[in-house]
Amino acid sequence: MVRLITLTLFLALISFASAQLVVINTPSGPLTQGANVPITWQMNGPATQPGDLTVINKATQNTSTISNNIDLNAQTFTWIVDVVPGTYNLALNDGSGNKFSGPFDVVAAQSAAPGAAPGAAPGAAPGAAPGAAPGAAPGGAAPPAPPVKEPAKGTPKGGPKTPTPNAPPAFLVASPSQSSQSQPSQSTTAHNSASTKSAYDLLLGLMTVAVIMVHFA
Repeated sequence: MVRLITLTLFLALISFASAQLVVINTPSGPLTQGANVPITWQMNGPATQPGDLTVINKATQNTSTISNNIDLNAQTFTWIVDVVPGTYNLALNDGSGNKFSGPFDVVAAQSAAPGAAPGAAPGAAPGAAPGAAPGAAPGGAAPPAPPVKEPAKGTPKGGPKTPTPNAPPAFLVASPSQSSQSQPSQSTTAHNSASTKSAYDLLLGLMTVAVIMVHFA
């Protein structure tokens, strides 16, 4: 009975020891930054612990961890390429040591020019021939000029002119307001002259009377 139990444990140990990673496949490159790349490997039995997946820069030997919780039994993992352009190797550790892939290249992603439509010239109208000016006639011919309207016979250029009556000289025409204003002014001047003369005569007479009274006194 003891021998049977020992044999069973021995066989289980051999089966456990044989369940290990065989090889990790090399991605077909070059890989583009930001791309989703499937990483695959082969196992020779069921795994009982997660694996550790890293990427190694071949030039600098810098190692970056992709994931330290890889399900080895899935035998595939999607990696979003997040390393700078260069040459790399993958390393997958199932607990018994790293298994390495072959080298592969990572290149930078190419960005399209913003706002540029493929094959279309900026500002070109749909269906318009390149280089055609707006309003140009088909075939490159200039549009016909509008007809010029001839003036009627006997009519001078610029249209008929209306005769303007001759105005009388300004000094011969007196406005009513000026006439009415000049008459009162003349009457006032004559009245003032008459009043001044009467006052002068009265003063002269009084002076004469005063002289006579002083003489006879």
